[in-house]
Amino acid sequence: GCDRYMRLYGFSLPLVIACSGHAVAGGALLTLCGDYRIGAKGNFKIGLNEVAIKMPLPVLAVELARERLTTAALTRATLGAQLYEPEDAVTAGYLDEAVESDALMTEAIQTAKNLGTLDRQAFKETKHRLRGKTIAHILATLDADMATFSGPVRG
Repeated sequence: GCDRYMRLYGFSLPLVIACSGHAVAGGALLTLCGDYRIGAKGNFKIGLNEVAIKMPLPVLAVELARERLTTAALTRATLGAQLYEPEDAVTAGYLDEAVESDALMTEAIQTAKNLGTLDRQAFKETKHRLRGKTIAHILATLDADMATFSGPVRG
C-alpha cells in the first residue's frame, strides 16, 4: 500500500489522475499523489473519512494532505473528515480541475501530453526536490506508524 503511493508520488514522469467518481480514503490518497488531478463533475465525494469511521489518519495521509491540500481546508479535511463534491475538492486541493464527465479523459490526455513536453530530467530533479523529504519521512516512519493501528477505535 504505502510503498505504492510513494512510488506514484515520487514517479519521475508526470502523473495525471483522472477521477471519474468517488475517491474516499485510499482513493483520496491516490488522488493526492498526482501531479495534476482532474475530476468529473457530479454527485461524487472525495476525501479522507478515516476519523469519521473511528480510525486515526496514518502519517502517510497526514503528510500528503499537508502538502497537497490548502491550509484553509487542511483541518476540516483531516480532523473533520470532510468529504467534498468535485468543485469543492478543487478549492480544498484534492483536485486541480473539475470538468464535465464526458470531457474527463480528453482533458486528462491533453494535460498529460502538455506535461510530457517538459524536459524529463528537469522534471524528475525538481519533483525529487519538491517531494523527496516528505517521501523519506513517510517511509522512515511507516513501520512505527503502522504498528499503532489495530483497525477502527472502539469508543
